[in-house]
Amino acid sequence: VDVMSAFLGQFYDDKPIPKLILVSVEPAEKDLLAEAFAMKELYRLKLPTMDEIILSFEGRSAALVLMQYKDGTVHDPRAFAGKVVFYFADVAAIARRIRDAGGAITREPTPVPEFNDAIIGFAKDLDGYTLELLQRK
Repeated sequence: VDVMSAFLGQFYDDKPIPKLILVSVEPAEKDLLAEAFAMKELYRLKLPTMDEIILSFEGRSAALVLMQYKDGTVHDPRAFAGKVVFYFADVAAIARRIRDAGGAITREPTPVPEFNDAIIGFAKDLDGYTLELLQRK
């Protein structure tokens, strides 16, 4: 949880906030993140196995989904086939920063014709999470 909060707070210090960030644990500083990202809590779900908080930017469809499992079992989001998608103006520069910070680039950013030549790359963060880096043309 501390790593996720630190990552979110520092990584977006000098970048535009992406449209969607999915997390598997509720960051301890969720109120600080909401304030720093200028987000508002839309709603909370309390389910038997987890709590979910949805934060959003006012007037936009972007959302930060915070999920905290409460069922006592271990949930490793890295085992989930999902990924976190980030939109950037310069994906190559972001890939260099990730690599310089110790992360791994698993697919170098390259244009993908099937996505209107958007530049797409993939990385793994220090905890092994898959990050998709996307730059629209």
